[in-house]
Amino acid sequence: MSGPEVTWLTVFLDIPAQRTAPAIDFWQEVTGYGLSAWRGHKVEFATFVPPGGDAYLRVQRTQSGAGGFHLDLHTEDPERLEAVALSLGARRHDCAGPVRALVSPGGMAFCAVSSETTQAHEPNAGITGQPGRPPPARWPTGHTSMVDQLCLDVPGTSFGTECKFWAMLTGWDLRPGALPEFSYLGRPSELPVRLLFQRLGAPAPGSSQRDCAAVSAHLDLATTDVSAEVLRHENFGASIWENHRLWTTMQAPTGELYCITSRDPTTGTLMGTVP
Repeated sequence: MSGPEVTWLTVFLDIPAQRTAPAIDFWQEVTGYGLSAWRGHKVEFATFVPPGGDAYLRVQRTQSGAGGFHLDLHTEDPERLEAVALSLGARRHDCAGPVRALVSPGGMAFCAVSSETTQAHEPNAGITGQPGRPPPARWPTGHTSMVDQLCLDVPGTSFGTECKFWAMLTGWDLRPGALPEFSYLGRPSELPVRLLFQRLGAPAPGSSQRDCAAVSAHLDLATTDVSAEVLRHENFGASIWENHRLWTTMQAPTGELYCITSRDPTTGTLMGTVP
């Protein structure tokens, strides 16, 4: 049994208050996106606003913890999405407001939110009636790039369970990645974010988190020129963490790890492959 249609995905950067400002500055430079006004009961939420298309990256200023990421799954029936998630092994998580906060079997935080509520309260979200995927940004060198993927770093013992959970919840096909330690969901082409699953314990990004018992996550960018994109990020204060054949792991000035990958920014797949 799968849940109701997921009409949009939003990735939240959960950033501790003491490093929110520099983290936002960095990700604005990297994406070329603007920033909305702050909102929320504690003035803790803001949206990265792309110059075209609809918003899909947001920030939550947290008062405790190390930070991380969570997902909002937008749907016309969040109550049903929550019920299906619980039947598949998710558990409820405390959260105030008009959202249904949950945690996946492996420990990934996500919320089931109403498409109508989102469009009423979020700037640049579904403003044309149907969400539109922003185009990749084109930079002065001529290459393009886009933050387009959230990679869930999953301990090997729970990898199969976690992949199956997200595939059944969304109804999207689970597909093998380019390397044996990766799988991903075949998202609808109009959605801005792809979900990738990395089995921890093999050479891959996020190596500093391999001993975690719960699922963690990191952002990935797709680009038509990895070398040019890496240099652009270095100019904004990032540094190379690890080099790999298909990606480069970077460390943001505020410490977060993320990856620049040689994937097509439009399709999300490796250059020259079928989506």
